[in-house]
Amino acid sequence: MPWALVTLMLGTCYASLATFISCLHIYYQFRADRARRTLRGIDEQVAKSAKAVAGLAVVKRNRFIMLEGAAKTINRELEAKARDLAGLKGYVTKLAACPDGTPVTADFVIDSYQELWNIEIGHRWHRSSRGAFSRLFSCVVGFVCGRRPAGAGVEAWRACPALA
Repeated sequence: MPWALVTLMLGTCYASLATFISCLHIYYQFRADRARRTLRGIDEQVAKSAKAVAGLAVVKRNRFIMLEGAAKTINRELEAKARDLAGLKGYVTKLAACPDGTPVTADFVIDSYQELWNIEIGHRWHRSSRGAFSRLFSCVVGFVCGRRPAGAGVEAWRACPALA
């Protein structure tokens, strides 16, 4: 990652890259469902690479093909590494303490990332819906945030399906 991009992302100028890396904490999570999906994808990619090595398919951007001159082989070391890491996901933070002052735990970081993902899904859903659910979402947001629906009085609060 370019140094300018690192400083731009964090909004902080670090004296060295070592200082930047030393303040990061990485927490890993394993899920069997994620591993199952990843292993299935690896199997598909290896099968596609085998077809390309055999000359039955065109070599494009295959992950597991190793090209040495004109010779094509399947990179079994990379395949083994990918299979070993299947199901793992890393969560990076530079937090030293939780908002309540307690030390940061892996559960806090992972739950925070998942909550952020749920919020982003809600925003994406709201942006894409222009029909019947848009009014419902506005009413729910207004109720949660303590605001009235746009241009509405008490009647709009009573008419809001979320509050009925």
